[in-house]
Amino acid sequence: MGEGIKGIDEKLNSFTRRYYLNIFLRGIILSASILLAYFLIASLIEYNLWLGKVGRF
Repeated sequence: MGEGIKGIDEKLNSFTRRYYLNIFLRGIILSASILLAYFLIASLIEYNLWLGKVGRF
């Protein structure tokens, strides 16, 4: 009976590790895509409108 519990415990720990790794990777990808989108939008606005010092800041 101890073997069955150990197997279930290992599977549960494996699932938990993969679950939190998946959430972590999603967060990194989401953050990187938001930063990239912000940079692209800001660059396009600055390029098209030729903003002054205050506008570029």
